[in-house]
Amino acid sequence: MKSQKHDVNGFIKSFFNYVTFLEKEMAEDDFNFNEMRIIFELWENGTVSAKSIESELALDKGYTSRLLTRLIADDIIEKKQSSEDKRFYDISFTKKGERLAASLYDKYEKIITNDYNRMDKVEQQRFLETLKVFKKIDEARES
Repeated sequence: MKSQKHDVNGFIKSFFNYVTFLEKEMAEDDFNFNEMRIIFELWENGTVSAKSIESELALDKGYTSRLLTRLIADDIIEKKQSSEDKRFYDISFTKKGERLAASLYDKYEKIITNDYNRMDKVEQQRFLETLKVFKKIDEARES
């Protein structure tokens, strides 16, 4: 079991090192990692509620509010009261935000694709299978 714990800790260290690498590669874009996560969440899903951003990205309400406030102040996103439930707000991109998100996401995809393509076909398949396992672990933890 000690060896397995060591392997898990090694993976976690490598994962966080990779996240740090991504942050540094994208640092010139003046957004912190969680702001980029919000931008990517909107890019991938379109208009979403502030509450869904909190839950999907596992961020607390106060921190999410501060991040959204900064993105609103920078004219990246806009917040409108939900027409379905007045207690909630829908978050969407401004025109400036759409252009910025497209550029950021393109840069991010190039980095990820470049790293993925460094693996041979067998490694790519193992990598994708491993991602599925971690997604299952995350989903089980949430329920």
